[in-house]
Amino acid sequence: MGEECQLQVANELANVKVIQELTPADKTSEMNVFTKPQVVFNIPVDKEFKVTDLNDQNRKLRVKLEFFKVYDGATEVPGSLEWNEENDVLAFKSLDILPGKKELKAAVSVAYEEFVNGSWKPVLFNGAPGKEQKTIAFTTGAAPDYIPHENVVYSYPILNQLNFYKDEYNQGYIKLERGQPNLFDPAGFKSILRFTAVYNNEKAEAPASYNSAERMVNFNIPPTLKTDKIIAFELYNVPAAQNKSIDRNISNDTTTIDQGDGNTIAVRTRAAEGTIEETTEKAIFTDAYFKTSKYATLSEKIDNSTIAGGARRVLTEYRPDGSANYIWGVYQIESTIYGEERFDKYEMEGVFSSGRSDAMIQFEPDLNGNKWYDYYVNTLMKPAYDQFGQGLNAKWQNPEQFAMSPNKGIYLFQYPENPVLKQSDIEAGHFKYNLAYSGLVYNMDKYLSSEYNNLKGVVANKLINYSGSMSESIRQFIQTPYTGLKYGEYKLRINYLLPGIKLIHPSKQMSMWNPITDAL
Repeated sequence: MGEECQLQVANELANVKVIQELTPADKTSEMNVFTKPQVVFNIPVDKEFKVTDLNDQNRKLRVKLEFFKVYDGATEVPGSLEWNEENDVLAFKSLDILPGKKELKAAVSVAYEEFVNGSWKPVLFNGAPGKEQKTIAFTTGAAPDYIPHENVVYSYPILNQLNFYKDEYNQGYIKLERGQPNLFDPAGFKSILRFTAVYNNEKAEAPASYNSAERMVNFNIPPTLKTDKIIAFELYNVPAAQNKSIDRNISNDTTTIDQGDGNTIAVRTRAAEGTIEETTEKAIFTDAYFKTSKYATLSEKIDNSTIAGGARRVLTEYRPDGSANYIWGVYQIESTIYGEERFDKYEMEGVFSSGRSDAMIQFEPDLNGNKWYDYYVNTLMKPAYDQFGQGLNAKWQNPEQFAMSPNKGIYLFQYPENPVLKQSDIEAGHFKYNLAYSGLVYNMDKYLSSEYNNLKGVVANKLINYSGSMSESIRQFIQTPYTGLKYGEYKLRINYLLPGIKLIHPSKQMSMWNPITDAL
């Protein structure tokens, strides 16, 4: 780009203020250690915009972020950057809470770039790359000496969980949104998780450790927890060594006196060194409760439940206006689950974290030996795909892709609600389930029918200009309409998904039954 053009562009931008505001305000004091310093831009960052020069030529420009950092003295505070959708507001999120009672500095720098000859190049102001920078200083308040519930992303047990299977997984954890390393490993202390039964104050304890890199508290689940009990779980720092004797600060000094007649006397002198200081435990995470399930494991719960009935219904979808749309020839199987304990909200809906929620109860089909699946997939679809389906996303080749709970393939529903542990239950010391029912829906037909008919359309279009001979398997595929789920047993597996860490615990096999007797 010529010098004159550079000058014209620079002149256009000279009076443009990109950085509108940097917060907190300069010289602010007693800022919360959970604060996220923030920049507001007048021009979206990393998005193209045009400037018309004096020759009426459009110039393609952008604002480029060089850095946005927070410093504790000369040390950069580790963290990440969070943008809004428009890319005109930027926040700095420290990995750990900001250091308490410290003067910190936040600094931001942006530069202009122009797209010239196929690449982005800096816009020069008086021969140097044009930049805009801003720096502020602020002082933080004291760091909290506890973990606020608002700083917990997820945990296991889950806060207010109603069905905690005590023997399902023997490790517990608490994931923090912002790390709080200042709470852990103080000199002379160790961290423990204390579980206290609300009904009789019975306690169980487990050592706890803190992983700074993952911002995770880890501990073992005590095997002595009782089933069907409301339990408080709290994190404490307790003295690493206990010495309760009241004379522990007394020193002894013995002096031998020679009496001159061959006899000696030993004189003991005792002195108090300082005072007795009681070293007491400190709670750093409290007011957290859950209830253990009536059953020690999910598998035990399923073994004590009954999957009753079995109805094949025409698939029904509902339009935005609420009217029903019946998908004839496509079916779903419905069964009712009877048991003494329903599934709770977290099993049904999951724990909302990182913008998503995954139900803890997950289903997948067990298609081994399933005649319906074998016929439509292996007999009809596979030969057609092998010859004509190259490039297609054939989900039927990987059935777990279209058979995952809660909204695909197989799902569970309950009426009237998905319960959680409430404060009134904690105060009462027990929880009572309301009469209700759970329903299980096998909806694989919807997805396989869609795959089947899509592939049939592709094959039919390719056969229009196909000069080769049509095999009998292709002819059978083209001529066979999809007619839906058939009579018989449909096996599935129920899995337990641990919150946050996405670890799937060993599954339990179940079965549903389609009672409609029609030929395959």
